[in-house]
Amino acid sequence: MYASMPRKWLYPLIAGCLLVAAVVAAVLWSSRLERQASRVAKEVAEIRGLGFKHAIAVRLLSQAEARAFIEDEIAKTPKIEDFWAVKRMLGVYRGPDLAPPEKIYGDLIGLAAGLYDSYTNTFFQFEDLDEQLQRMLFAHELYHGLQDQYFDMQGYLVERARRPGVNNDEILARQAVIEGEATYIDSIYLGRMTNDPRPEREQLAAMIAAQAEWSPDKWEETARDLATPEESRARLLLAIETRKRLPRYMFETFVGAYVDGMSFIHAVHEKGWSEVEKLYRDHPPESTEQILHPEKWFAREAPVSISWPAFGTDPIFADWQLLDENVLGERLWRVLFREQGIEAEANSAAAGWGGDRYAVFRNRNGNTYLMLTFTSWDTPDDAVEFATAYRRVLETKSRGAQAAVRAQGSDVLIVECPLDVSPDAFMEFNRRASTGR
Repeated sequence: MYASMPRKWLYPLIAGCLLVAAVVAAVLWSSRLERQASRVAKEVAEIRGLGFKHAIAVRLLSQAEARAFIEDEIAKTPKIEDFWAVKRMLGVYRGPDLAPPEKIYGDLIGLAAGLYDSYTNTFFQFEDLDEQLQRMLFAHELYHGLQDQYFDMQGYLVERARRPGVNNDEILARQAVIEGEATYIDSIYLGRMTNDPRPEREQLAAMIAAQAEWSPDKWEETARDLATPEESRARLLLAIETRKRLPRYMFETFVGAYVDGMSFIHAVHEKGWSEVEKLYRDHPPESTEQILHPEKWFAREAPVSISWPAFGTDPIFADWQLLDENVLGERLWRVLFREQGIEAEANSAAAGWGGDRYAVFRNRNGNTYLMLTFTSWDTPDDAVEFATAYRRVLETKSRGAQAAVRAQGSDVLIVECPLDVSPDAFMEFNRRASTGR
């Protein structure tokens, strides 16, 4: 029949058939996903001891659609003018200016196969996976839906992250709770799926120990290992390439939410799920220090709250425009030290963190920058260790500028400014910060 059909009709017919086939395939795939999701949801609910209040919708997104979704979500968070200059001034990044941050964060799509959207109560999947990875992805993302139904993910994290002046370290801590608990659940699910004979907490402790040994070299080694399944290798290679494109601080804070968060949840869950629920309802973590050191959360050790007098009230800031003011926190201090070449001592130099605040300014008459940092530590010895490590950072970070570091008791005050600006008046202003102690 097609042999006698005019080409001008044949091509549209073929295109139409292909379109219909694609639509049918997508519908069938969505239907299959929903059936699988329903089965996994029952198993996840049984693990957690909480039933779903309603089913989670499952939809497909292309990689391009998923990237656009992430970029749109990041664009809703508070903007920082001169973003990359601020990150260089902080020391968490040393490279050139890149694309707008929402575009860079879009690259995180290379580390994900799906996501849960709390606004539409929908799980979006980006690609087809083998059965084991598929079920683990379902366990993780559907559990986010369960978290949302009981603990309001919008109020707990999403809307909070969009508030001007939000404490970034606190947001990272809350993110670690959400991702850490979902990772904890999907790890329990994996153990049951593979019939691991070991006691559940022993299985989880082994997973956490393995994650703690993670390094970029180990990823490369695993990708080269011929025993690694082909699909796992392909995903690992994509993750490696994604890591190379992303600034280190972005990648490490993203991965840290899962790895540090799971370890934290494991410690809290030792006292039962009712204790885990306190992380949402009664005592949300206030800092990444509490995530990294669960005993700090159990002790309700709150970070020191630091604030300066209004900058506009002091004439020394007349020529300076405030670009960003926030909190780094122990997690990002670790990243900063590693970014600046202090690998071995990064964790110990950031340990004992009690609180911090920074403010980054740009001169109104040119592209020079000023930064004030006030840090508090658990003990004077912690403060001295931090100050010593940070002076090493300044040996390379402050080239073409100058810095003053002053340790006073358990606090360390820092001023970084251009060579033609005296740091003295800014250091005196820094000393006027209130710590609420």
